[in-house]
Amino acid sequence: MLNPVGILLAKNIYHRSKFNRQNTLLPENKYLTHSIIIS
Repeated sequence: MLNPVGILLAKNIYHRSKFNRQNTLLPENKYLTHSIIIS
């Protein structure tokens, strides 16, 4: 398992790159999709 700092960094990078590519998605949808991928 990743340590908390690594998880936070990964989330930051993931959300930034995802926002740049799909900036038309609603934040709620991005968060929901990310939560499903993590769990």
